[in-house]
Amino acid sequence: MIVVLLTLAAGAVGALLRYGATHLAGRSRSRLPWAVFAVNAVGCAIGGTVLGLVDAGAIGPDVRLIVLGGLAGGLTTFSTWSTETIQLAMSRRWPLALVNVLANLVVGVAAVVVADLVVRALA
Repeated sequence: MIVVLLTLAAGAVGALLRYGATHLAGRSRSRLPWAVFAVNAVGCAIGGTVLGLVDAGAIGPDVRLIVLGGLAGGLTTFSTWSTETIQLAMSRRWPLALVNVLANLVVGVAAVVVADLVVRALA
């Protein structure tokens, strides 16, 4: 039961951090949605860090669930990223929509890989 409560709390912290990032970045219809890009990249780096720490035996499955499912899950947002991409496309800003898709995928995967490799190298 404690793992469930800690996962809920970590998810709330992640969601509040995402809200703060969105609030700080502001809303502009003319540019890339940087806040979502940033929180997704950070969430992916958290994911890679968790993978490396699990592999190194530094954390167990409960901590993995709390940090990855709670904190990173609350921080990152696939639904908002998808919606903002569609909004860019529907407003005929195809280049920005394409950049949004490619940048989130490439940077997200790279963040997981780099964070995992750094943790493994330090472990």
